[in-house]
Amino acid sequence: MTRMTAREALSYGMFGNTAMLQNILDGNMNRGLASRSLEEATRQLRDAIARRSVTAEGYPEKVGQPSISTETLPWTLFEKFKDLAVDHTGETVFLPPAAPQHIPRWTNVTFDAKEILALWPTTNRQIDAWMNADFANNPLKKRKDRISDCVFANGCTVATAIAAFNRSPAKKRGRGQRATNAP
Repeated sequence: MTRMTAREALSYGMFGNTAMLQNILDGNMNRGLASRSLEEATRQLRDAIARRSVTAEGYPEKVGQPSISTETLPWTLFEKFKDLAVDHTGETVFLPPAAPQHIPRWTNVTFDAKEILALWPTTNRQIDAWMNADFANNPLKKRKDRISDCVFANGCTVATAIAAFNRSPAKKRGRGQRATNAP
């Protein structure tokens, strides 16, 4: 069973790609490419845990005892505390405006990758945003490389990646034309 960290899961919820949230947090990318905000993705993930459609595992913090094995986060906690969520660092937190002092603490929370993929299916809009960002980052990349990178990054089919390539307004040159760095 493949596991996703909380950062990868929330990144997938925002962008349809597990690596883009780190670029946003580092300041290397524009938030405009996201299909939903970090707060919205966090809230949706929290609700999915409460509904039992996504299971989360992590290390519980127990007073005076180190945690040596992962345990499943009890979904009853998410039903009892309506503002309890897992943030992008993989820890349990309360969403604003709630700020109680004594909360159930879990660290290094991970999720089953199949459940996360089912929670947020990739949309054409996300694939189009990825394709446009890829055109902006590397305008000289060849078509076949761009399509194979899209399939790898987004987990979509080749036909979907080709359709996103053809829809991209950044596709400026026709067949047989040389690529340039000029806009």
